[in-house]
Amino acid sequence: MARNVLIQFIITCITLGLLLAFAFGYQTIRNQDRIDSRFELAALLFGAEGRSSAEFEKRIETIDEFLDVFKGITEAYYDAPYSGSGVFLHYTYGMGNSTPLAPTLELSFHEGYYGSSSYSTILTETYEILEDNLLGPFEDPDSLTNETESCQPKKDVDGSYYIPCRASLSGEFFDRLVSAKLSFSLFSLVRRSDGTPFPRAWFLEFTFALSGHASVMYMKASLDSVEKRIPERFPVIICSSLLPLVLFALLLRIRTFPRFSSLIVSKCSRNQRNLSQDTQLYCKPSLEGGWRWFGFLSDVLVISFSIISLINQFLPKTSFNMEEAVTILLGFCTLINCVRLISILVLFPARYIVIEGFLTAWRQLFMYLVAIFPIMLGYSICGSIVFGMYGGYFGSIPSSIITLICAMFGDNLIDTFLVMDQSGFTVQLIFGRVFIATFLIFFICNVLNIAHSIIQDSYTYAVRMHTAACREKNEAARGTPTVSIEELNEFLLKLRG
Repeated sequence: MARNVLIQFIITCITLGLLLAFAFGYQTIRNQDRIDSRFELAALLFGAEGRSSAEFEKRIETIDEFLDVFKGITEAYYDAPYSGSGVFLHYTYGMGNSTPLAPTLELSFHEGYYGSSSYSTILTETYEILEDNLLGPFEDPDSLTNETESCQPKKDVDGSYYIPCRASLSGEFFDRLVSAKLSFSLFSLVRRSDGTPFPRAWFLEFTFALSGHASVMYMKASLDSVEKRIPERFPVIICSSLLPLVLFALLLRIRTFPRFSSLIVSKCSRNQRNLSQDTQLYCKPSLEGGWRWFGFLSDVLVISFSIISLINQFLPKTSFNMEEAVTILLGFCTLINCVRLISILVLFPARYIVIEGFLTAWRQLFMYLVAIFPIMLGYSICGSIVFGMYGGYFGSIPSSIITLICAMFGDNLIDTFLVMDQSGFTVQLIFGRVFIATFLIFFICNVLNIAHSIIQDSYTYAVRMHTAACREKNEAARGTPTVSIEELNEFLLKLRG
């Protein structure tokens, strides 16, 4: 058994080394280059700051702000080859025509004004945004409105009168607007690590949609890239080395697993008469069998990563989705193989006590979390309902869960209180204080303390089982009779009685 464990440990170390070489010698460099280009393009087109995807969504409050944003994007598109280092280039209409390919604008709007019979009809029109008319149809909205609303005052439900029409044609058109989608493509050249350039195509789409109050519009930007692939030597060599290595480890594990199981079962059955109940639990085959099943999972994931990475190398083109799949599998395989390094402690039972404590604790903690989760979910849903209108910390149920977990560990308490205190109603302010106070009292004073006790008791239990197993093993080797814990307890009870 020790030889097999050592062989598996050596294979794990080699596999981990190859994965790390692939990660830091190839994949992370590619990801960094792609993300840098994406944020550089976002900053060029609509002034995104920092390196956060939150900048790809923009809240637009007024019509003038929308026109400024729209014109800024189209103007930046035509100026892209002349801005910065000129890495983003235009596509053209053909070999003999150097005119940049115009962005496409797709508008969806109601045919008539609100209250008219034609309001239910949605029209969809497509326009090209030329360099000499960066606003496109928004330059002359009169051409888009074929039916205007009368400006005669109308009577409201409370008896007062109001003017039903807009003061401008732009405002009237935006009352009918459902959504607007601006899309175009850019070309860029990227240099490999060996200095050779390869092309990358960027597909950009900006969606403008009205939500809630009619004057509020949200812009959502989508920047995706596709590039032609030429197989590179370094990743192909790494993946080609991983496949036979992991297949060998998988076959070795499959070959030895039945023999190992029968060996452990027979050993435990021989010692069953001499061991106490707690010690029998400690000798269960899960000690090594669990690592073997964990090894099966690791091998399958590494094989999947190698195959997908090789397929990605030989595809004619790749995209963000394929790169993300390779990156996630690479990170997960590296994580699992790092965890597998501690399997060598199986050969050192005195050092393996810590792992036994973890294994004992996580089972009890899992059941404990299952029991506690409905309470956490209830607090999160309640917080999202009451305070979600202010966005941010309680804007959605997942955000609410993260906010409460951070508050449970004492993080962002002041900011959480400030978010809940934005209401102008006294009842909601009082409710917010009661809400967060009861949550903190229950989870800090009760839930966390019980979780700490479970972990401490699990480690104590593992130490006690290891000590009992070692003591009974030594007594059996000396040939002295053993007394189980149950017999000792019965004897003490008789003496006390």
